[in-house]
Amino acid sequence: MTEPWDQEPPPEYDELPPDPWGEPPADLADARPAPPRSPGPARPPVPTRGAVTRGAAGLREEALTALKALTGNPAAEFHDGQFEAIAALVAEHRRALVVQRTGWGKSAVYFIAALLQRRAGAGPALIVSPLLALMRDQVAAAERAGVRAAAINSANVTEWSEIERLLDDDALDVLLV
Repeated sequence: MTEPWDQEPPPEYDELPPDPWGEPPADLADARPAPPRSPGPARPPVPTRGAVTRGAAGLREEALTALKALTGNPAAEFHDGQFEAIAALVAEHRRALVVQRTGWGKSAVYFIAALLQRRAGAGPALIVSPLLALMRDQVAAAERAGVRAAAINSANVTEWSEIERLLDDDALDVLLV
């Protein structure tokens, strides 16, 4: 059963309520608005080793070969959106946000992108991983795909110096933290 509404509705404002902080100082009241922000400095091109100009088909083929190595499955294929995310990172040098369920293959996206970028001469990728067990699994999976990976976390403090040395020697493709 519905009862009639017996309360007054809230007042409608034609103007904003008064500012509890008062009026701005006189020198700010006359200030001009800031000019629009520029998108920032142009990103430097990714350094390359040799010819990296590959067409979309070449990139897909190279990424698919890496996926098959990563999964250990010679019949592996990309999930919808996986290759597109890799291409955005590798070919277009854009950021990519991939939100998918556990087990979908998000790790494959960043491992394959890191591998392809390293082949093009880019530096190591930094991956933030939330769980120690996941880090261990990801390092093992990366190594299966030929991605040189290491993790720095609370469980391997004694290995940090060696991992730092590997980074200095450009011997890692991926660092998980």
